[in-house]
Amino acid sequence: MISSFENIKKQLQKQFKPQAYYKNLIISDQNYFNEYVECVQIDEKNAEQVFDQEENLKEKIFNLVCSIMIKKRDSLLIEIKKQFNFKSFIKKSIVMFILISTMNFFFFVFTYLFVYREAGFQEEFQEELKYNLKLCVFLIVVDFISYEIVSRRIEKKFKKNSYELYDNDIREYYDTKGESVFGNNFFLSDDINSSNGINNDFKIQIFKDKMSNQLNSVSIVKPLIERDDKIIMSIGFMGTLTDSKLMYTIFDKMIDNIIFDYELLKEACVDKKVELEFISRGIDNDLLNFLIKCKGFKNETQVTNSYKNFKGFNKFRYIKKT
Repeated sequence: MISSFENIKKQLQKQFKPQAYYKNLIISDQNYFNEYVECVQIDEKNAEQVFDQEENLKEKIFNLVCSIMIKKRDSLLIEIKKQFNFKSFIKKSIVMFILISTMNFFFFVFTYLFVYREAGFQEEFQEELKYNLKLCVFLIVVDFISYEIVSRRIEKKFKKNSYELYDNDIREYYDTKGESVFGNNFFLSDDINSSNGINNDFKIQIFKDKMSNQLNSVSIVKPLIERDDKIIMSIGFMGTLTDSKLMYTIFDKMIDNIIFDYELLKEACVDKKVELEFISRGIDNDLLNFLIKCKGFKNETQVTNSYKNFKGFNKFRYIKKT
């Protein structure tokens, strides 16, 4: 049976999600993980062989990215509904009531002991209790009105913008035939090695369930961007259809493989600065928090500013700290 302390600790970790929270969710038994999940890494060297082995694999990967985008959209809409529902409002009001009552009680004790010692304790306590109740009722009424008028409007705007946001991303993904994610439009071509002069050094990781052979996760590293003084290794997409422990275990393996390639690239290009970047919308909390708290990434700069009232909807550039 879990002790009260452990339960409180668990709830706090779930709320604030420190590094320990994610480490507890990662499956430590690698043999157990490998028994059920297979990771396939695809690059320009083995692409032709891998795609010949499994029919329509390119289309499956292309559709998997879209399915993950839809899952992210639906998860965000569910989270918005959860945060703005009436039950959540009641919980916040109760917490506020307890907090105000506690603060007022300590204030009353302080004033009685150091200011109004000559007054009767019972009379002062009753007056303080009446004031406290009136204040709480007033704040709850104000909070309820603000919930009905303000919160519901914000919720509608959040939902509308969230749906439009992911809808635009999905539409762009299809219209560009994957270029917005893969870095160029070679992916759906008949010959993946025919890049027509385009730098084609991509890297794709796919994870699939061994029992059903169904793809559930994918990460894509775009072709390298070379400049005069630096080389940029850019993660074009990273996502999964799985949840809970399996989700973070897959994220852990995905990013470790990418960081391994990043370190090799740094060793091979000592005369240039090598950066590992990931450009993503700030609302992708599950992945971004994991990258920042467990994998040494940091938020470097804001890339877009289309949503001034909802900053998290904009795109940000995250880089691996050196």
